[in-house]
Amino acid sequence: MRPRTLSGRYARTAYLFLLPAILFFAAFFYLPIGNVVATSFRTGPMADQWTGLGNYAQAVADPAVRHSFLVTAGFSVMVVAGSIVLGLALALAIDQPLRGGSCSGWCCSCRT
Repeated sequence: MRPRTLSGRYARTAYLFLLPAILFFAAFFYLPIGNVVATSFRTGPMADQWTGLGNYAQAVADPAVRHSFLVTAGFSVMVVAGSIVLGLALALAIDQPLRGGSCSGWCCSCRT
């Protein structure tokens, strides 16, 4: 029998400490997503009738759903573009030298 290395023991201990977090994450993240995906292929008051991709075909054919996708895409583009512009403007404002000293004060970064 080969003696176990110290790094192997550390790895096993690390995985044992991570196991509760992985199980918790799976139970409260992956399982609900899987349940929603499985339910999306069914219809009826108790989701007991199999429809396959019928729900998705009905959603794509609905003009209100298409409009909501367009609104969401437009909002996403505006938020990303606005964040980039605002971040660049703030970075350029912070990068300017201040009168009266070399330390910017409010962001606590000193120039050398």
